[in-house]
Amino acid sequence: MILHRLSKHVGRAALALLLVGIAAVGLVTTTGGAVFAHASLVSTSPAANSVVATSPGEIVLMFTEPVDVASDAVRLIDASGAPVALGQIGQSRGDQSIVAVPSGPLPTGSYVVSWSAVSADSHPISGAFMFSVGQPSAGAEAIDPGSLQTTSRDGPTRWVTVGRFASYTGIALLIGTCVMVPVLAPGALKRRRVTNLATIGGLLGLAGTTLMIAAQASMIGTSFTDWPAVAATRSGTWWLARLALIAIITIAVPWRHVLGRHAPVAPWLIIAAGLFAVTGSGGHGVAGRAIPLGYLSTVVHLAAMTAWIGGLAVVGVVLRDDEAWAAARRFSPIALWSVVALAVTGLANGWRQLARLSALTDTSYGRWLLVKVVFVGAVVVAAAFSRRAVRASAASVADAARADRAVRAELIGIGLVMVATAGLTGATPPPIAAAPAITPVAANRSVSVTNKDKLAEIELAPAVTGGTTIHVYVSSLGGSLQAASEITVRAELSSEKLGPLDFEVLPAGPNHVVANDADLPLPGLWTITVRARYGEFDEYVFTADFDVRRG
Repeated sequence: MILHRLSKHVGRAALALLLVGIAAVGLVTTTGGAVFAHASLVSTSPAANSVVATSPGEIVLMFTEPVDVASDAVRLIDASGAPVALGQIGQSRGDQSIVAVPSGPLPTGSYVVSWSAVSADSHPISGAFMFSVGQPSAGAEAIDPGSLQTTSRDGPTRWVTVGRFASYTGIALLIGTCVMVPVLAPGALKRRRVTNLATIGGLLGLAGTTLMIAAQASMIGTSFTDWPAVAATRSGTWWLARLALIAIITIAVPWRHVLGRHAPVAPWLIIAAGLFAVTGSGGHGVAGRAIPLGYLSTVVHLAAMTAWIGGLAVVGVVLRDDEAWAAARRFSPIALWSVVALAVTGLANGWRQLARLSALTDTSYGRWLLVKVVFVGAVVVAAAFSRRAVRASAASVADAARADRAVRAELIGIGLVMVATAGLTGATPPPIAAAPAITPVAANRSVSVTNKDKLAEIELAPAVTGGTTIHVYVSSLGGSLQAASEITVRAELSSEKLGPLDFEVLPAGPNHVVANDADLPLPGLWTITVRARYGEFDEYVFTADFDVRRG
């Protein structure tokens, strides 16, 4: 902990500058870090680099996790570079990880699909792939889909990172001051220094959160003022809620003594819990594996950080010499347990990111995690010595000197932990599991068939003997969301007089069924027949031929 007594040696102004400098190190060292996202594209329809027999009628993207998309998140470009009009994008299949957009009839040739989305943890992602209808266009091999993809902008990305750190630091000062003053020094509740410190924290939190939203708007919207584009994403909704809560709490700071007159801590604990819950809902804690653990760890991490930084600020800035020692003794065990909580929750979130032990040494994220664990461990030891020294400091001048040395060690540890946190945030975590390549196996086939105003997309993955998975998507060309009452799938190999074989299908979403382990025993040209019934009288039949190879 930073004790007020230390300020006798370095001065209050120097101490304040030191604290600001530590925070600045974290801000500066993260601005060059790589942005990482948990969601990634795992499959597309039409498949990347595939040649489909007929116009697909719909472009479908499947991600590892739910994503948010804007109205222009999917663009289609023909081989000449001209844009192709698409229908309204949607996620109407009951799964927010699947994005579909009608494409209409497409002439023979090659096309590039450029896409962008926002993952659940707020990070924009983008990419591009190519497919052909009928046959590839002349010179298609020279087309580079990557040059046509929606690119992220490094500048706005850096500002999101800066804004995130400013927002967290501001929340810690705002809430930490208002919570820790009643705990450590109730008599100081009405002092101007408390008002100033909490207000500075609130303004920093407002500025940081505003910067996050504006930078995100410039990446996924039309400009930094396009806040509706941010509000349309789940993470953006929580960011706006955070901004509103910080503003309300900051305005209430001058009247904090009213909240604390009869119940000094409880009202602020409730306010803090609400703000931590909202903050944790708009970031990494709600993405990746073990989401409940990640969310809980994130909220506890925020609470521990707030208690630690808030207590340091109260003892080091707000209180006078005689009050500081008494408050320091009360704060010492709180600081120790806060650091322990930071270590435990940090390790929990690190485990969520690292699926293998070797990633601790062969990835930058793992190495930064190890560095942070070592630094936090050192701070825990320093805090333990500091706690003992503070308790004994009133006995003699020698004990007071030992207390000062312990405090300096803890101060250095705080700076190192902040630097390690900056490095960890800027590093890219390794993938939890290798995502399936979006370039399909050669035997995978996807065919789209129309019948009047309906379209069926039939996909065999892979189109081989011995067992395959058949996906069927049925949609309306006019954009209607009418659900089929029944969809059936059968297969027949006429050259061998085999079949028809009826396959059991399971619902996988609105107008989406899947036949798992469908056994096509012989290679050859199989005819797949799909029947979709709407009510008692309307039935649509779709047939498509698939060249099934030996598995």
